[in-house]
Order: sequence, then C-alpha cells, then structure tokens
Amino acid sequence: MKYFAHTTIISPHTRIRRERLLPLRGDVITRVGQDVSPAQVVARTQLETDLFIVPASEQLGVPSDEVMAHLLVEIGSQVEQGTPVAEKKGRLGRKRQVLAPVDGVLYAVSNGRFVFQQFTYFIELRAMVSGRIINQIPNRGVIIETHGALIQGLWSAGEDTFGKLMVIARTTDSRFVAAHLRAETSGHILVAGRVDDPDVLFKAEENGVRGVITGSVTATVAEAAHKLIMPIVAIDGIGKMGMTEPAFQLLKEMDGEETSLFTGISTDRTNRPEIIIPAPMQPGVEAPKVRKGISVGQQVRILRAPYAGKVGVVTRLYKHVQQTGIHTVAYGADVKLDDEHEVFIPYSNMDVLVS
Repeated sequence: MKYFAHTTIISPHTRIRRERLLPLRGDVITRVGQDVSPAQVVARTQLETDLFIVPASEQLGVPSDEVMAHLLVEIGSQVEQGTPVAEKKGRLGRKRQVLAPVDGVLYAVSNGRFVFQQFTYFIELRAMVSGRIINQIPNRGVIIETHGALIQGLWSAGEDTFGKLMVIARTTDSRFVAAHLRAETSGHILVAGRVDDPDVLFKAEENGVRGVITGSVTATVAEAAHKLIMPIVAIDGIGKMGMTEPAFQLLKEMDGEETSLFTGISTDRTNRPEIIIPAPMQPGVEAPKVRKGISVGQQVRILRAPYAGKVGVVTRLYKHVQQTGIHTVAYGADVKLDDEHEVFIPYSNMDVLVS
C-alpha cells in the first residue's frame, strides 16, 4: 500500500522553469535564447483607452465636407490637450478653433466630427528573475529558465518582487520587530523567523523594504497583509511557529544574493508561493523529482501541534491505523526528530521535504 502526503521543495540548487504571463493578450518583446534580468520587460499589452468625439463642423461653422480643409495637423498626429487642431479665419482677424480635448492622437475625422484617442497605456510584464528565455507563449508571455535555490512557501500576500536578500533573524524563531528596520534594510528582502505584529509590516513597506520571508504569520497578520503591495511569503504558513530549519539554513547561506519572490497573487498561476535565488548553472542539475508517496528515510516537516514546524526522518511505516497523541486513530509513520525523539505522526500531518 502506498501512502501519500504534502510535499515542499527546499533545494539549494536546481533547474527552474517558470511562465511569465500577461493578464490579457499582448506583444512578446523578447526572443528565445535571450538572457534577461529581473527588471527587464519581456511582454506588454495595451489597455483600452477612451475615445472623445468633438463636433468640429459646428465649432468651425462650416459644412462637414469642408472640415478637412481647416485641419492644422494630420490624422494620426499626437496632440496635447488644448492644442489647436483645426482653424477657420474670419473677418477682422477673428478665428474659430477646435482644440484637442485630451492628450492623445487625432484618430479619425468622420461626418464633420473629430475623433480623439487618449494616449495609450501599457501593462508591462517584467521577468522578475534572472535567467534565459527558452520559449515564447504567443501573445501572452514567455518561459524563463534559471538555476539556483528554490524554496516553496505555504502562504503569501502582496505582489511579485525581487531584491537583495538580508537575513535579520538570528534563530528560526526570531520575531520581526520594528527595531530591525534601519536605513540599510531599505530595498532588501528581509528574512525573519516569524511575524506576529501587523504594524511592523506596514512600517517595513514605508521603510522601502522590498519583501519579507518568514516562517509563519499569525491569523491577524495574514488578514492585514492583504492590504500591502509589499510581498510576504510564509514558508511554514499561518501560526506561531518558527521557520523550518533546512529553509532557514539555506537562506542564511544565500544572505546578500539577488532573490525573487513569486506570490502567485498578481498572476493567473495556481502554483504555490516561491523563493528563487539564481546561481551559476552546475552541470547535470535537473528539476527536483516530487514523489507524493512516503517512504522510510524521507525527511518530513510536521504540520500540526504539538510538533508543528519540527523536522525529522521517517523510520517506520504502519499498514494499520495507530493511536495518536489525542487518542484518535490514523494511518501514519514513526518519525525521528532532530533531538532523536521518535514520535508517531499521521500521514495527513506530514509534509515531505524535497531537495
């Protein structure tokens, strides 16, 4: 019988491929094989703009078929609001004018009317991670390949971002407090053990912090965080536990490196929140193989109390239900924790760590 559990990738070096997609059809402006930086625009789409119709023949006092003769600019020309676009001279130096109602383009002339289109605005899609474009998705975006560290989270809020990593936590359980915010934290992605104060996140955004990686956030913080643009990724989800040790150690090793946070909030992706830290390619490195089945020797994270957040190794699988610590029965396995203590954990309470 095969047993299944949640899985989480915490890998120091792997091959990563990610889609970057526009919310609407647009233009892909990069090519396959091109190296891109996080800030580079890879695709963009034009937003719909308003059209403004001006009764030019009435304002000029001429028949509609004579309007073209009084144009001061060509159709398709860019104009600023208030600029004369047509003029008819009268007696005694008097003249009638048609003025552009908005900044934009004289789009058309029809039946004595001028049609103005407001300046076009674009949604720009940035790469958000260093890598190489390996494929185009026509009219939607690109697939970027990169190599480096990959950590999956369980909860997130805010928009995708990138920046230099700065580890401010001394331990996996270090709280994120206002005293951590200094001039040098501005422009960085900060690593904290846990966050239990919503106000510190708002102060961090005001301080110019690019993002926050933490072990957990409380329910109060999770609710408040959705009001922020600054992204927050919780590797261990909602609660009061510190960060999983393997993830914390990996982030400490990567302190100071360029880091990308993908929350999945601002795109149509259904993937989990991700932390990607690009590094030079190593020969033979492939994407991690995620196996849903549980086996002896696998490293797992425990998801719920009383051992929530603790990491251990599976030592025995049970074919029959066993009694749990709360006097219920469940299918599960014995797990040896880092302190050598061995406990029975239901499969539904395990998260297999994939490296």
